[in-house]
Amino acid sequence: MPQGILLNRATAVVSHAGAGTLIGAAAAGRVQLNPPLSADQWENADLLAVTGASLTLETNERDAATIGAAVERLLADLAAHAAAQRVRADFAAMPHPRTAVAAIELQGTGTP
Repeated sequence: MPQGILLNRATAVVSHAGAGTLIGAAAAGRVQLNPPLSADQWENADLLAVTGASLTLETNERDAATIGAAVERLLADLAAHAAAQRVRADFAAMPHPRTAVAAIELQGTGTP
């Protein structure tokens, strides 16, 4: 199922903070709970958490009770939802990638 369909129906998203899901959920204006596993996921999660739109779980916070309580906290946190909407607006204000593609293609032809 395409991720966008799920994100449009979700109130909150729990993911390991991989770029695809984290950015998709942020662009959809969803609050997020992120228990990163490896690679750039820690940095992704921490950067989003700074906005107030998410929580990052440490490796010792991954039991069912802690995850459940964190999701409940996010669902009830009006400030987190407002922050998620600000992040969504920031994504919406960005130029579409097609804009960059056109500029790159023009550079490849030697046309200014």
